Amino acid sequence: MELQAGQVAVVTGAAGDLGRALARRLALEGLRVVLADTEEEPLRALADELIAGGAELLARTVDVGERAEVEALAGAAYDTFGAVHVLCNNAGTGRGAAGPLWEHDPADWRRSFRANVLGVLHGVRCFLPRMVASGEPGHVVNSAVADGGCAPPGAASVPAATGAAVVALTETLRAQLAAAGAPVGASVLVPGPYGLDGAGPPVPPAAVAEVAGRVVDGIRGGRFWMVPPGARTEAE
Repeated sequence: MELQAGQVAVVTGAAGDLGRALARRLALEGLRVVLADTEEEPLRALADELIAGGAELLARTVDVGERAEVEALAGAAYDTFGAVHVLCNNAGTGRGAAGPLWEHDPADWRRSFRANVLGVLHGVRCFLPRMVASGEPGHVVNSAVADGGCAPPGAASVPAATGAAVVALTETLRAQLAAAGAPVGASVLVPGPYGLDGAGPPVPPAAVAEVAGRVVDGIRGGRFWMVPPGARTEAE
């Protein structure tokens, strides 16, 4: 799809490194942005920064694991701007139980799947019907923690499992949208070494900005895989 000034983009997990970079880049493209995160103070700081740069936005504290809160966010977005064209389901956690699977606390798995998988599902369920019904071009970008489900030796299996679930969910979503003839695309953002919630190593701002640029290019090009430099390729 073409990105044009005046369109509306939603970014969950907006207070994290990747979320901030996505919000900044989309605002730079002239889009109005809806920002959501559980962390109120850094969310407000980002909102103030973007407003000072001339962006139109709406900011809300939201727990994406709670469907009612995501539904309220969708209602506020449509009440404020009347449309949503880009949905970035970016909220999530790269933290998870370490060590052998047989020693894991199931509560760690429930927390991770609630944030990383149900959060994506809630975003899709609460925004996508209205996006499709509008008949306007749109795009959904789902962030998959870890390397899209790959679990190299020593990696935490919980984020890898949720990443695999988000990839499968998005593959299904993309196929169903195409079958329905909807003008809405779907992609997976694989953050690789860039944690969604600071769980990974420190990341230079320029590197995260480059990932955000690849997302914008991927939306324009209709690509399924959106990856940071050095990660898996579209052919893979």
